[in-house]
Amino acid sequence: MNMGKNNYRLVKLVLTAMLLISSKVIYAGEAVNFSILSGNKSFESQTESGLIVEMQAPEWSVALVTSTLFSKKSVDVSGVKITGRTMEFGIGVRKYLIKKRMGLFVEGGLAWIEAKAKFETSEESISVSDSVTGFWYGAGADIMIGDLLSVGLIGRISGVTAVATAGDSRLEFGGRHFSIFAAYHF
Repeated sequence: MNMGKNNYRLVKLVLTAMLLISSKVIYAGEAVNFSILSGNKSFESQTESGLIVEMQAPEWSVALVTSTLFSKKSVDVSGVKITGRTMEFGIGVRKYLIKKRMGLFVEGGLAWIEAKAKFETSEESISVSDSVTGFWYGAGADIMIGDLLSVGLIGRISGVTAVATAGDSRLEFGGRHFSIFAAYHF
């Protein structure tokens, strides 16, 4: 049984469920935001992109938020090409401290990270992977542009670390994220 394939199926299932729930929430007249983000992550300023879905009914004091983040980076260290990839899925809550034309929020929740690394030399190639579950927390700010679009900055820390080791090489995945995002508000 391929655990990586099953984990991706689980993430796809959860994302599909979130989209179905958000369509029900939109139909009921509640607030739903879809954000696309791009930024940097640990491991030599690894480029990261992802999707965040936020849902909040008027009577809720916090918003339900899910995130799926992907990153990839290749570096050459002493003749060894190292390629690292991560996929992080999070589900948690977001609390707005200010929510007007400019928003200021804190957030946190559970995270699942899958990390894969490939170590290549001219003689051999070794692939390793790890996945862990833990928590994440962060903060951000956004500014509304019109009634349906906002742009902002978000920083977050994953409180879990996936470790990939091959010989004397050890990579840790997780850590700090800093991104810009654009959100569409329904």
